[in-house]
Amino acid sequence: MHVRRVKNGTPATHPLTGRELRALRKHQRESAWSPFVFVSERGAPLSAPGFSRMVERAGRAVGLRCASLTRTVWSPQPSAKETHIAATGAKIHP
Repeated sequence: MHVRRVKNGTPATHPLTGRELRALRKHQRESAWSPFVFVSERGAPLSAPGFSRMVERAGRAVGLRCASLTRTVWSPQPSAKETHIAATGAKIHP
């Protein structure tokens, strides 16, 4: 799978397991044709902000409360704000 990253990130190719390939083929059969795996309701490629909104809505639906779920879930490096919160010992969740 070819992954194109935003903000001048390094693109990469990730190998897929048989289970993942079967799931992608099933998704392809059940969805309208598109060269992209993740598409918006209008069929356009899913943008980074659109992906972020989708992850945040899913997080809220299962009870997670976080200002930026996509950063928390996907980023290996904490932001300056996250580092400050951790250094001051402030609670993230009420």
